[in-house]
Amino acid sequence: MSDGPAEEEPFSLVGSEIDELLRAGQVRVLSAFSLLYDEGQLTNHCYVVMQGQIEVAKTIDGHYHALSQHGPGSVLALMATLDGGPSRVSMRATEQAKLVEISRESLFAIFG
Repeated sequence: MSDGPAEEEPFSLVGSEIDELLRAGQVRVLSAFSLLYDEGQLTNHCYVVMQGQIEVAKTIDGHYHALSQHGPGSVLALMATLDGGPSRVSMRATEQAKLVEISRESLFAIFG
């Protein structure tokens, strides 16, 4: 038994939810080094990476900083899509990538 606060269960999707998300989206192919979207841009789509790698980066004091790489199975831009605010990061393909683009409206229809 732990003396610390109870841990919350991590958010996860089951197979039928994943299938529904993928059916609700549209396939989008990015060529290497293509920008998915830029920091500060409003987005009403999230993305599931199917193939390739997407780099997440942030500009700090005028300098571009790569923060992470995301490959197949990763879900990107979910919070920006749900809250409707501007993205806090930029995202670009580091190689040719295939993503499923899912609209905000589709997300709310599925998980409403």
